[in-house]
Amino acid sequence: MLRDGSVKSWVFATLNAGLTVSEYLAMHDDILLEEMSHNDYLEPIIDAILKTVHIVFSYNRDETASKDDTDIEPYCIKLFEHHWYVVGHLPQKDFSSESFAVFDFDCIEDLKMTDRKFRRWKDFDAGVPFADCFGADLGHGLKKQIIQFRVFGTEQLSLKSHPIHSSQKIIAEGEDYTDYEIIIKLTLDFKRYILIGFSDLIILAPQSLIEKIKAMLQEGMNHYNDDKRK
Repeated sequence: MLRDGSVKSWVFATLNAGLTVSEYLAMHDDILLEEMSHNDYLEPIIDAILKTVHIVFSYNRDETASKDDTDIEPYCIKLFEHHWYVVGHLPQKDFSSESFAVFDFDCIEDLKMTDRKFRRWKDFDAGVPFADCFGADLGHGLKKQIIQFRVFGTEQLSLKSHPIHSSQKIIAEGEDYTDYEIIIKLTLDFKRYILIGFSDLIILAPQSLIEKIKAMLQEGMNHYNDDKRK
């Protein structure tokens, strides 16, 4: 299954340009790709997906969190913002969209590939769990919302050619701005995206998101207080 931005899509797109594989190999120094996090677990996790076997690991997302073993049935991997994630089914739960979870490779410790096989859910589509989200968060427990935002400057051209979500549409255009609407779940990854581009982007609706972003911006500004920099 090919999706925009996937490795396969990139390979096929470049081959369709008319160059041979050998020609691409010859110019490898002239093709600059973004750096991504290197992790020793990438190969064994891919191997476990292919062999449909359980993997067990300690997950340390927070230094204060428990390091009890996590047992999952690995289904796919996702690359987002230079970080690898594995999407796995939690075997203690019945199959549903809520029974899958995402784990950041950088927080995985002591990974072991077991010899316990699992039967892959035949209806699983790797793109479906993230269809209503932005980033690597599945947004469990969140409902889709209509988000309207205004973009200024060069970011207007960027969003027109690279939509942040499939539901994105233009709802208004001015001399120096473009207003967009998307329908997604308000995941933490999306809120972080807004914060990164806040100088060229403002939220128009809903009001609850406006207040949340203002609070997050204020919290960030507080870190620049003199007391925090001493």
